[in-house]
Amino acid sequence: TRIPVELLVCKLSEGATIDDLLDAYPG
Repeated sequence: TRIPVELLVCKLSEGATIDDLLDAYPG
């Protein structure tokens, strides 16, 4: 599953960590 860059930037700007992103979007 490809994660849109815009979504990554949005989550990171909200203070999410890489681990949070990987946990929410496996694969």
